[in-house]
Amino acid sequence: MDYEVAVVGGGVIGLAVARAAARAGLRTVVLERESCGAGASGAAAGMLAPLAEAHRGPFLDWCVAALRLMSAEAPVIEGESGVDLELRGGMVHLVPEEELAERLERAATAGLPLRRLTQADLRELAPGVSSGDLAALWSPDEAVLRPSRLVIGLRQAAERAGAEVREGEAVLGLVEGQNAVRGVRTSRGEVAADHVVVAAGAWTDAVAPGAGIRPVHGVLVELEPELAPFRPAVFGPDGYAVPRADGRLWWGATQREIGFATNVPAEDLAVLIARAVARVPALGDARFLRAWSGLRPAAPDRQPLVGPDLTRSGLWWAAGHFRNGILLSLLTGEMVAAGLLGRTPPADPRPFLPARLTAVGR
Repeated sequence: MDYEVAVVGGGVIGLAVARAAARAGLRTVVLERESCGAGASGAAAGMLAPLAEAHRGPFLDWCVAALRLMSAEAPVIEGESGVDLELRGGMVHLVPEEELAERLERAATAGLPLRRLTQADLRELAPGVSSGDLAALWSPDEAVLRPSRLVIGLRQAAERAGAEVREGEAVLGLVEGQNAVRGVRTSRGEVAADHVVVAAGAWTDAVAPGAGIRPVHGVLVELEPELAPFRPAVFGPDGYAVPRADGRLWWGATQREIGFATNVPAEDLAVLIARAVARVPALGDARFLRAWSGLRPAAPDRQPLVGPDLTRSGLWWAAGHFRNGILLSLLTGEMVAAGLLGRTPPADPRPFLPARLTAVGR
């Protein structure tokens, strides 16, 4: 069977592309070398936090558009899949006093509400959190969700829309001819497709060399406090706390470039736990449950790479989302689907087109 769209990678980006393409009526297949969500998607904390991750300009615009799209589409995906994404709104930001004015201005620019909290406000919203000498801010529109549930929800929604998902089928390279991509070579043979969307995360360059995507290692820990933790996520310069619906708490994350290693270094684990206990002292008595690592896919400029290839027709990129793959997943899917169909995209595509990186397409 020939496909109109072959998506390489079954993380949240690839599955979001497949859902959007299939809903638009395109014959779509997802090719995942392991299992869906086995890469960065399954390791992420699920932060939907434009004010924490983006500063000004087009990237902030994209992140805000992505937050609004996720907020609107989460109930739709839950209805399509029957999966509760555990979307929980509201986030506390802890920022140095000297950065307070800039953070408030950033929120105003983005059109997101943000207000300063008194110590009494903080105790009510996030009991047990120590702000130290940092200012506390309340962001009601930012949110978190459980990434593993988003993976399942997107897969089921994509399949319900008509997409085919193949796990355990590694893409070994592209099928090319006359400056055009005509499909992919996989561990099970060739798959013909009019368009190939590379959404392979940290392994993007192994599929289609030239993008310069590299892995950035990160570790998170899961703790079980004696009492249920506060409800909103807390984001500060020393890390972030994400309380879960089951009473557990995730704390993350480290960030370093050590290649494709996926181990949990003892030093990283010690640093994370020390920071968590310093910020939330009651966690000193919490039960340690587990720690895990993931590989964030980073482009040379650490900005997303979304859109058609520079020189090869039929090749599309949906890669390099670095720390914001969960947040940008649905927007990326809609951006790629709009491009495939020649429709008006939901955001300005120009800042993150592959043409900005001269290595792409060589």
